[in-house]
Amino acid sequence: MAERKRNPEHRWLRLCRTTVSMAVFLSAAPAARALPADAQNFVDRRAQCIYWADEDPYDSARAAAITQAMDELGCAELEAEEDRLRVHYRARQAIIDALDGRSEE
Repeated sequence: MAERKRNPEHRWLRLCRTTVSMAVFLSAAPAARALPADAQNFVDRRAQCIYWADEDPYDSARAAAITQAMDELGCAELEAEEDRLRVHYRARQAIIDALDGRSEE
């Protein structure tokens, strides 16, 4: 059986798969709603990118839809955006925690 090849550009997204539930949780948590718009947008987009990265491209139409969704979301730029947000908000631990997938309980 042929092994399914994945786009290496999105490799790190697959590794973050376990953060999907945390990102969804954060988007509903009061601490997440208090995030600055750019940080909240990043958390939401990252969750969507992780979702699409894990989808099965079972045919060419589905593969095209996945690629289009990830392109529209800007998934390839997430890593650089996260680095920028971490530098910008380095003194605001609650935002860094949200970027790490943690929130106050």
